[in-house]
Amino acid sequence: MSSLSDVHKHKTAGKYNWEKQYSGAYQILLDTSDQDLSKKHYIQRERRIREKTKKSVSKKRLKKGLVRWLYIIVDMGMAMEIEKDYVVKDNDEKFISGSSRQQMTEIQNSGETKSVRRVEMVAQKLQEFIAEYFDQNPLCQIGVISTMEGTAEYIEMAGDNAYQLGKKLREYFETKVPRGLPSIQNSLRLAARSLSALAPDYASKEILMIYSTPYTTCDPGDIFKTMASIKDRHITCSVIGFGGEMFVLRKLTSITNGRYVVPRNTPDFHDQLMSFSRPIPSSKRNQIITPEMIQMGFPSKRADTMRSFCACHEEVTPGGYICPRCASKYCHLPSKCKICSLMLVSSPHLARSFHHLFPVDDFVDLHLPLLPEEEHDHRSTIVDLAPGEKHPVQPPSNVPTFCFGCQQRLRHSWNMRLQCPNCQKSFCVDCSDFVHGQLYNCPGCEQG
Repeated sequence: MSSLSDVHKHKTAGKYNWEKQYSGAYQILLDTSDQDLSKKHYIQRERRIREKTKKSVSKKRLKKGLVRWLYIIVDMGMAMEIEKDYVVKDNDEKFISGSSRQQMTEIQNSGETKSVRRVEMVAQKLQEFIAEYFDQNPLCQIGVISTMEGTAEYIEMAGDNAYQLGKKLREYFETKVPRGLPSIQNSLRLAARSLSALAPDYASKEILMIYSTPYTTCDPGDIFKTMASIKDRHITCSVIGFGGEMFVLRKLTSITNGRYVVPRNTPDFHDQLMSFSRPIPSSKRNQIITPEMIQMGFPSKRADTMRSFCACHEEVTPGGYICPRCASKYCHLPSKCKICSLMLVSSPHLARSFHHLFPVDDFVDLHLPLLPEEEHDHRSTIVDLAPGEKHPVQPPSNVPTFCFGCQQRLRHSWNMRLQCPNCQKSFCVDCSDFVHGQLYNCPGCEQG
């Protein structure tokens, strides 16, 4: 006999994201107690974080391009102006990372979030992505291209100044209104032309397209010839599409060894966008030429009390870094010298890039908790369980109850327990995500 929860799931299946606005609020009424509700939300949050960590961890060491050149193509067609099917927080417009769909529904009903146009949500997320991208990839260059009314234009050429790029993006989205139809072909041509002319042969050349217009593009010629040209130039193209999947974009990502994702909601879009901040493995399709030597300079820092002419801003500024080859001054690192074309870096930048080549091994799941409804099914079929069941309702007695990272006690049975396969130390899911996404070193292994 079907339960009320099964009937509810069947009725809401197959609907669009915005048609399920009250599904989370209705599901709350189906729970029997506040404890089950809190437990359910906690388990869903931990599962989402654990799934994100698993996707980011590579099980084998692969060749990756650490010197990355990326162009982001933003669809500024009229679909970005009309749709209002994504939500952000009302106070500071920053998304709550790790929230489940039911939590988002509760917050939205309480007035803490607001529905915004897609262009506002994309503008906000791009700012966060650029900051994360430069943090994960110090040796990178990023440019942004917009496309609307059948044309494409640069918002900012590829550069290494995160502050300047963020400023240009804010000015653009504050003054421009989405209109017309985008052009996939024109935007790809513009990005490919710049990457071929500016990026060195040993760099990883990538294009990330954020596309919103459903099933439509305004192109002047044969786009398949443009795809073949991009493939020959060893450029990897990936797409985040808000509408239904398009054959042209799927074909583009397939022949260039990229990824095509369609986000379900705001949390999914945030996770999918941030996943592109990590270096992609190289393959035969996007083969990177391995040079014998890459020249880099380690500049000396000038005291802030000394003012001199800066080559990056073309004005007199205090402090700065002096190029060891031509003695020109720059305000930030890493940077490429405009005079002698030497890449200026510091040792921490190389160390941060080096982490991607030797990632931390994925932790082993010691205890994966069950949702309340799964516990009911588990108990009803307990006689049919095979030996070595990995989803017990209660954690085994030999599983540690303290997290080695944060030193917090894992009090409840629904706390997920993870273990490093090398040092055998146990961690909670939040510390595991921090170790794999930010620290890049296991504290237990470093302790020895």
